[in-house]
Amino acid sequence: MRLGKLGPCVPLLAALILFALVAPVSLARAQAENQPPRFPEFRVERSVPENTAPGQPIGQPVSATDPDGDSLFYAILNGDAALFAIDSRTGQIRTKAPLDYETKPAEDYWFHVAVRDGKGPDGGTDLVGDDTAVVTIEVEDADDPGTVTLDWRRPYVGTMLTAALEDQDGVDSEDSWQWERANSRNGSYAVISDAASKSYTPVAADENKYLRATVSYTNSGHDRTAEVVAPNPVRSPSGTTNNNPPAFSEGNTATRSVRENTPAGTNVGARVTASGGPDLRYTLGSHDTFSIDPWTGQIKTRDALDYEDQSGYSATVTATAPSGQSANIDVTINVTDEPVEINGPSSVKHSEDPAQSSSSVAFYDITPSDATLTLAGTDARHFEFSGGHLAFKSPPDYEARRAYNVVINAVHGNHRKTKSVRVTITDYNEPPVVTGPDSVTVTE
Repeated sequence: MRLGKLGPCVPLLAALILFALVAPVSLARAQAENQPPRFPEFRVERSVPENTAPGQPIGQPVSATDPDGDSLFYAILNGDAALFAIDSRTGQIRTKAPLDYETKPAEDYWFHVAVRDGKGPDGGTDLVGDDTAVVTIEVEDADDPGTVTLDWRRPYVGTMLTAALEDQDGVDSEDSWQWERANSRNGSYAVISDAASKSYTPVAADENKYLRATVSYTNSGHDRTAEVVAPNPVRSPSGTTNNNPPAFSEGNTATRSVRENTPAGTNVGARVTASGGPDLRYTLGSHDTFSIDPWTGQIKTRDALDYEDQSGYSATVTATAPSGQSANIDVTINVTDEPVEINGPSSVKHSEDPAQSSSSVAFYDITPSDATLTLAGTDARHFEFSGGHLAFKSPPDYEARRAYNVVINAVHGNHRKTKSVRVTITDYNEPPVVTGPDSVTVTE
């Protein structure tokens, strides 16, 4: 065979040599591409007994796996995230405060857990979240102890005291009451004869003594007891009772405000207080939405409020003195609309690598969680938004286009927030493609 007749084979041989040289390099680069962490499942369920102390773990960690073995970082957001904490390195969820079964939402608590490895597709620093799981927390019921309260903090001779029993698990029947007296708060209490009802009027023999009221009752078929000790000893009414009637410094009306979606037990503005001595008792009447501290006049929410459902409430606060004198003030409570916030990156790098191009471009924490979301801008048609994730509808191609611009719109009530996002596509080293016939015939 003569060398001159090898001419037609030269391009094929050159291509084969090029593939042999480039393929290992491309394979090495592909292997070097950072792989993001992923949660094994999108929905995760955990449970915790009510009244669990703060800082206690809730079930097993909500952990993700990373193909590259990178260190991972976790965060919780959206929903009821303010009520829980998470270990940023392990994904262990913990209680922030005791949770109450009787006052929990109709549905379980929920929030998102986001994970990131801190790297982009090229291995460079990238703080965008890589994956998200939805976590629901079920609060399990427990036997709550009953509590007894007195309608006056400072008992006076001749002024009736009335005790009240409350048990969040319910009361079947109040079987008996008994009042007792002692020389000191922690002293030995002696039974007071003819004092076996929830109300008792201290007599001269009770002066400078501490009073205790004990109730026996049944709950769910079980026998229970609960008691309360008056915080102050019984005083003589002579020279100690402020005979001035209560008077509110704000007059007959007052206004307070509270932001929507704040949790139950949130203080509603400043206290509603009156002059007339330190022994005033404040009541709010029967109100499903608010409660009041009987000794400080602080109004509190009973549940989270929604501005869109109702933006204002009215309530009447009554201040009563031991003498029986009282004063009223009408309070208007305004619910303020929660401002909209969009937290997330304005500039994102996203690889055209087929293994990653269909994944989330970036995660955005939007509050409040029920805000209405839309996408706008010249490239909005290329994106979709779900569960806080901005993603491409179809995988992008670096060779066709290298940057996109989209605007995230969030609207809630009268509030609107926008965020412009620029997505830059990074190149992916596709392996070379060799074209040509499968077989070649060479003529000598």
